[in-house]
Amino acid sequence: HETIDPAVARRLPARMAQRRRVLPWREEDGVVDVAVADPFDRDLVAQLQEQFSQVRVFVAADGELDVALQSVYGADHVDAAIGHLASERAEDSAATTFTAGQKRLGLAVAIVGLIGLVINPIMTVVVFNIFASLFYISSSVYKLILARDSFHVDVATHVTPEQIAALDERELPTFTILMPMYREAEVVQKLVGSIAALDYPRHKLDVKLLLEEDDEETLAAIRQLDLRPHFRVVIVPDALPKTKPKACNYGLLLARGDITVIYDAEDEPDPDQLKKVVVAFRDSDPSMVCVQCKLNYYNRTQNLLTRWFTTEYSQWFDIFLPGLDSHDVPIPLGGTSNHFVTSELVDLGAWDPYNVAEDADLGIRLSKNRWRTGVVDSTTYEEANPELGNWIRQRSRWVKGYMQTWLVHMRRPWQLLRTLGFRSFMSFNFSVGGTFF
Repeated sequence: HETIDPAVARRLPARMAQRRRVLPWREEDGVVDVAVADPFDRDLVAQLQEQFSQVRVFVAADGELDVALQSVYGADHVDAAIGHLASERAEDSAATTFTAGQKRLGLAVAIVGLIGLVINPIMTVVVFNIFASLFYISSSVYKLILARDSFHVDVATHVTPEQIAALDERELPTFTILMPMYREAEVVQKLVGSIAALDYPRHKLDVKLLLEEDDEETLAAIRQLDLRPHFRVVIVPDALPKTKPKACNYGLLLARGDITVIYDAEDEPDPDQLKKVVVAFRDSDPSMVCVQCKLNYYNRTQNLLTRWFTTEYSQWFDIFLPGLDSHDVPIPLGGTSNHFVTSELVDLGAWDPYNVAEDADLGIRLSKNRWRTGVVDSTTYEEANPELGNWIRQRSRWVKGYMQTWLVHMRRPWQLLRTLGFRSFMSFNFSVGGTFF
């Protein structure tokens, strides 16, 4: 409840303040008062003394410290959530959809096509169909090979009940759970129940409910609930682009966990999923920094559309992605239940706020940086879209996102080929490019 002096607070870099959970808030007679979450962190206290010479350390509750950090560094967090990837790794950002070279190439192809249609329209259409058919057949054959190999080679990490029971809960890592929501007041109660059902120590959970600033309806619904201390409501300032990845980037800046996972508001993860992920990370080599859990639907029998959705998800997560993993090629991640080593996710630049298939894009960037994604035998259940209009809008967004991802990473195809290798390069073009083509 003390007044924070912004001039004193900003003497500490925003990134350090957030990651180390520390806030200088006033200075009196040359002594800086600093609020910290962990007063027994000797390295932090030594850094603060080096920075400010004389400090007085005060302990702050996590919730109060979160609010204070947001009040001081909120504008910095928004700028970082939106512009960090575009400024630090512009070649990996969809902030610019088409480069000048891509525009010239597209124009040249269009001109050649038009000339062909004028001179010999039948031959032009035949040639186009030959190339389109060859690509389609090649892509389909590749997916059949992946399906075959996924049945013959079980690459998913299988965690036994005995392995879970052997975990020492005192040594479990902290999980940050990011839950972006927008106008989903009707599922708030269900969301809280899904998190409560997780078999994981509550003091090791850091749940961020990410709400947009103008979403008063969802905020009002949350305020009616008696949330446990491990839940934190994070208000994402209103700024464009208003996308899920921007909200997740903002939440990541406030994350306290060693591992970070995204769940959507209607998700119902298996209760033991977090512990299975811990075992998977523990038993893997350091290059595996992401674990993808399987996704499926709990309303699969609602109508014909949800049955088709369930068939598609079963094919994608139970056959196609394990097949990609068996070939050690880039894996386009699913939208939720991706578990990341937090520090590596931050170093990678997190999600691209301009890409509406930010999950698939992040999976490709992981491969470009020689990091692996594993698959674990745990499922998160979602609600399949039962309405045709909503399905068309959702599918259009997915197709647009895959187009963005393909265009971004094919800006320098020869460099991508050298980075990924021939097999991964071709897999990327079939699995990402082939999906929307």
